[in-house]
Amino acid sequence: PASTNGADDLATLQKLTDTLNHTPGVAHATPPQANAANDAAIIQAIPTTSSQDAATVDLIKHLRTDVLPKALAGTDIQVHVGGVTASFDDIATKLQGRLFVFIGVVLALSFVLLLVVFRSLVVPLKAVVVNLLSIGASYGMLVAVFQWGWGKNLIGVGKTGPIESFLPMMLFAILFGLSMDYEVFLLSRIREEYDRTGDNALAVADGLAATARVITAAALIMITVFGSFGLGDDQIARRSGLGLPFANFPDASVVRGGSYRPGGRAPPGGGHKPTRNSPPARSSPAWSASACSAARRWTSAGTRGWRATGSSCARSPTR
Repeated sequence: PASTNGADDLATLQKLTDTLNHTPGVAHATPPQANAANDAAIIQAIPTTSSQDAATVDLIKHLRTDVLPKALAGTDIQVHVGGVTASFDDIATKLQGRLFVFIGVVLALSFVLLLVVFRSLVVPLKAVVVNLLSIGASYGMLVAVFQWGWGKNLIGVGKTGPIESFLPMMLFAILFGLSMDYEVFLLSRIREEYDRTGDNALAVADGLAATARVITAAALIMITVFGSFGLGDDQIARRSGLGLPFANFPDASVVRGGSYRPGGRAPPGGGHKPTRNSPPARSSPAWSASACSAARRWTSAGTRGWRATGSSCARSPTR
């Protein structure tokens, strides 16, 4: 669109049309179409490439910075490059400039919140890192399938192309919220066990055993709901239906469970200590069956292991 002041400006715009028709990347430019007052006109320029092609984005920048300023030098005509393609490119540029600010603010607020709740520096730092791992897995899957074309025929993706500019920000907000929910739920349970027994290993193992089914069930519900989005024909919904479940599954299983071991330390919990009536951890080997199972599952070479003794578990060096 352009603002004009009469027939002379329309003649200048006609010359601009000729310039556009000779510009590389422009398939055709229509003559200026003025309104009834002759104070505004529209020129439609059709690119030779698709709207999502990187060459189209380069053409928009070339028109704004090189072609239009040179063609209209010495005139008072104001010309703007608009339309759906240019508008989406402007939005993408704005979102890309704010993406890392958005991620940084969310990570900082989450870190402070966990720092206040659990009064530990390691716990919130670990939570931020592992949450980024699961979100990074989701981003990687989207790029591999929808941009690189890996397995696109399996889910009915006809043609590869760029990811919508708003999708990474939207996925980050949803996935980080779910990941932090799992994290707080698990750590709260571990802290309760530590307050009761005073034993780090017992607290971690029993906390994992007590929350495993709940977290897994919640993850399965989210995977089912999010996965249903990928059954439609809309590409945005299909991308969400692949990215959200792929991050939710490893987050609830591999990332969330693998970041805790019975040999690790439970969250401090602000100085809470076992009460006088709490059983001494070293003199009371009785464990629940679920805690024993979790301890056996998470024992690795080079750490202190566990052996089952009837209905209880006792420490023993790993051989």
